[in-house]
Amino acid sequence: PILNEREVEHIKVSPVKLELIVKGKPIYFEADTGASVSVCSEKFYKENLYSCKLLPTDLSLSSYTNEPIVPLGKIEVDVQYQGVSKFLELFVIKKGAHPLIGRNWLQSLGVEISFKNKIFGISNKDSNPDVTSKHCIELTKDLIKEFPEVFSDKLGQYKGEPVKLKLKPDATPRYFKPRSIPFSLKTKVEKELERLTEEKVLVPVKSSDWGTPIVPVIKPDGGIRICGDFKVTLNPCLEVEKYPIPRIDELFTCLQKGEKFSKIDLCQAYMQLELDEESKKLCTIST
Repeated sequence: PILNEREVEHIKVSPVKLELIVKGKPIYFEADTGASVSVCSEKFYKENLYSCKLLPTDLSLSSYTNEPIVPLGKIEVDVQYQGVSKFLELFVIKKGAHPLIGRNWLQSLGVEISFKNKIFGISNKDSNPDVTSKHCIELTKDLIKEFPEVFSDKLGQYKGEPVKLKLKPDATPRYFKPRSIPFSLKTKVEKELERLTEEKVLVPVKSSDWGTPIVPVIKPDGGIRICGDFKVTLNPCLEVEKYPIPRIDELFTCLQKGEKFSKIDLCQAYMQLELDEESKKLCTIST
């Protein structure tokens, strides 16, 4: 979908930045309510606060992806914000972009961040123009009207080449009989299998060399998700294609200066991928 440039600018979410006086110098910190302490990068420390002695610390931190972060040390600085003056600890880490003000400084300085009556942005002088709830509803309606297939309740389908599964040279077919299903779930499982068949996700076959038992999983809304226990049948027999997927923290570092982002959630994404004819036989489930 292509949005009007003016509309895109309105819904852009800018970082929450606060101007603090640190060691008599005005410095902008980016608010991070997910961080327990305030931090800055080694580069920022050397360029702006190198006169402060770096003290040892045994504090251990972790990123939002649970990657360990070991601080190089900490410094103690005078901090002022809107008439409040405090002597606070600032932890120095190896990497990072803007210095972050964590919950310890936010609480000590009495900083309040308000999102009241706004969907995006904050109520400060640097906020972007207001985006009202009514405006978002109207924009959503326009998008649904222009791209109805994207918002349809029906299952979509990937338009690229069918997925091909490659077996190891010594692979042999494995067949497992259907497992017993609790009586309380039988009706739900049968209805879900019927639905998947009607949507042509599943195609009934009379016989197969491969057969994977199903595992019904109860979803939060009370529905049933049909899963195949492929770890006992197909998975050990597959040649796994290796691809160097970047770590999530590396991706976010690359994106930190971005201005426009989209979040796309594909409903039943795996069901939207079509298998080639030979791979369909390998993925046969026994019900």
